[in-house]
Amino acid sequence: MRKLIKKASPGRIEILDGARGFTIILMIIYHFMYDLYAFAGLPYENMYNPMLNALQKFIAGLFIFVSGICCRLSRNNLRRGIELLVCGAVITAVTWLMGMPAWFGILHFL
Repeated sequence: MRKLIKKASPGRIEILDGARGFTIILMIIYHFMYDLYAFAGLPYENMYNPMLNALQKFIAGLFIFVSGICCRLSRNNLRRGIELLVCGAVITAVTWLMGMPAWFGILHFL
């Protein structure tokens, strides 16, 4: 079991890595649920309720907050910014080809 848990590299802040991982897992779960409603035909009334709307805002806000802290500690923000821009453009292109364009999302925001 000890071989599965790696020691963090020197200079890494483990709590930030954990928070980023936690928010990414939350986003994956939320978007999987959204995809079930969008593509599997589940009723939209269940997806757009006050609890899930608050959860969506909490997840996005937490991710932006943690990303802002990590950005401040980053060594090369220009490179990371270009990577995010490219990833956001790819997502926009793919969703546009699918007929459901995502013109602005969390990657575009960052």
